[in-house]
Formats: sequence, C-alpha cells, structure tokens
Amino acid sequence: MRRRRVLYVHGFDPRGPSPYHQMFEREAALQAGVDGAQITVGPRKAASKTTAEWDVVSIYGGVETQTRYSFLRWDDVARSLWTRGDVNLWRELWAWVGDYRTRGAFAYARAGAKPGYWAMLTPPLGLLNLLFDTALAAALLAWLGWRIAGAPPGALAGLVPVLLLPVTWRWVDATWNLAWLSRCFAFIGLGARGGSAALLEREAEFAADIVAACADASIDEVLIVGHSQGAPVAVQALSRALALRPDLGAAGPTLSLLTLGQPISIWSFLAPAKGGFRQDVAAVRDARDIFWLDVTSPSDSVSACGLSPLDVVGAVDETRPARRSPHFHLSLSPKTFWRIRLRPFAFHFQYLCATEVADTYSYFRMICGPARLCDFADGWTQATVD
Repeated sequence: MRRRRVLYVHGFDPRGPSPYHQMFEREAALQAGVDGAQITVGPRKAASKTTAEWDVVSIYGGVETQTRYSFLRWDDVARSLWTRGDVNLWRELWAWVGDYRTRGAFAYARAGAKPGYWAMLTPPLGLLNLLFDTALAAALLAWLGWRIAGAPPGALAGLVPVLLLPVTWRWVDATWNLAWLSRCFAFIGLGARGGSAALLEREAEFAADIVAACADASIDEVLIVGHSQGAPVAVQALSRALALRPDLGAAGPTLSLLTLGQPISIWSFLAPAKGGFRQDVAAVRDARDIFWLDVTSPSDSVSACGLSPLDVVGAVDETRPARRSPHFHLSLSPKTFWRIRLRPFAFHFQYLCATEVADTYSYFRMICGPARLCDFADGWTQATVD
C-alpha cells in the first residue's frame, strides 16, 4: 500500500477531533520507536464541517506509505445527546436500566459478555451504594444529635443526602467513570432503535464520504475504522454507502472495515427485529468484497467483549468478520497492562494507543503501514478472541 485513505468514526464523545489528533501524534511517535519505523504526523486541518484531516507518512522496512486520516465528526450530535446535571443524569440512568431489564439486555450480556454485564451494573449499583451511604450518614447525624442535644436535628439530617450525594458521586465518578458509562448505555438504546434523526442524517453524509473516497483511483486502500460506539455508526454508514454503490470493494481501491472495541451485538439485541440496524449489519456481512476485521478484547467491559458482531444477526461462515483479540497483556508491559486494566476508560482507548512489544497488535501499523488490512490480519496473529 503506497497510498491509503482512513475514514475514522469516533465513539460517543463530545470532545471533537483536537484531543484525538494530539493522542495520535503522541502515540504514533511511541509506536514508531517500538516498530523501528518512521511515522510523521501532519497538522490537523478542517476539510469540511463534518471532517477533520491530517496526513501521515510512514516508513516500514524501507517502504513509504502516505495516509490521509479523515476524522468523521459527529461530536456535535453526541453533545446534543450528552445529558447534563446530576439529577437529569440519574433520571436517565434509571430510564435505561428499566429499558434494558424489560428487554432482557442484562440477561443477554450476562450470558455472553460478563465484563459488559458488570459494566452495565456499575452505574446503578454505584448510585444505589452512594444513596445508602448518604442515608446512613444522615441517620448517624440524627443519632448524634439526639445523643448530644437530646433531639435529632431533622432538617440538618435531611439535608445531608442532598448535599453529600453530588459530591460523593463526582468523587467515585473520577475513578470509575460512572457518568460516562451511563451516558453510553443510554445512547446504545437510543441509537439501536434509530432514535436520533441527527445521527441518521450524519451517517448519510458519511456514506457519501465513503463513496467519494472509493472513487479516487489513485488510492490503494480505503480503510473505514469504527471505534467503540463509532463501530455501529460506521456499519450503518457503510450500509448506506452500499445502497448507493453496491459494487464498493469490487471496483476501485481495496475497501476494508476495521471495528475496535465494538458493541455491535448489544445494539443488534436492542434493535427492532426487522429492518433498521440489524438490516444494516446484514448488508455489511453480505458485502464479501469488503474485508472486515474485528479487534475486540474479551476483557473490554465497555464493548460486546467476546461476542461476535453477528451474534444476533447470524453469521454466514466463521471467516466473516475475521476476529482477533488485541492481547493487551502481551503487547504491553505488566505494569502498564494492570494500570489500564483497572481503569475501564483507559483500557477501552488502548486500541488507539501505542504498544510496548513489537510484532503484536499495532493500530498504527494497521492504518499507516504498507500491508493491506487483510494481509496484516493474516500476518499479525492467528489467535482467536478466546
């Protein structure tokens, strides 16, 4: 591959492209040292209202590859759906918990994706624990007031949960990302049912971007990358692109799809049985001219873990998609691995970060190196997700 176009679809994140470009520059420099390569990352520029781009020049084994990295933006849509205020967030939390329970999503995750199941339980259990602790503190204050003053200071005791709960919530959230997890699970339920018109409109724009990229005969490979909640968004965009151009992948540059830390089967489980998201997944599954590699750790609690993206829709054969585990415990030092292992947010973003051991999973070698995605998948590891 001498020239590549990467179309990157980010997850449910309102921050925009700037922190991603900064992370890309930093991690690319680290990965270049590990791989014995040269990776030069250009400045970020706005290509359109919905696309930021930067150019990457890499040299692996003496082979130079030029990559244009297009960051497909839907952070404005995420911001519009980003619940603000503790009370609103707690109300949304109980709403999606009730929806998941009614529709059997907890049981589904418990059966096939236990880390994801525990991640689902973390926000409600965390809030219930904090409610219990603040109620206990109020009761203790009332008892102390009765012992010292002879009468419980009822008004003061009643204010304790109101004053203490937001403080303790933010303190626990700083470590366990309860608010972020809750917002993500609420978004999954909304997105799976096609409940965001703005997101559907943006996916149609992404589909046009895919078709336009594949029309450039000077490009060797068009690589669509979907990370986290961006994976189902990328699948929907690709499905719409196939509706516009059914011959994608068969004519023009090689077209590949890379999904990282994806929750696709959870989306499919919550989606309507006919049409909608499940139909989009089936359309991508059946597009045999498009190579699809899924790299999702079975320990990544903010994903569908070990579940295949086609678990609900049904696979045609075991080769599609090709599934690999990133084996972070092998690609990182034990110290680094256990540091991120105990922090779900950091673990979930490791797919986009540098590794510390050569010849293991390498995001930058996949998207910037000279090998096509299908060749890299064959040469990287034959290890399954188990």
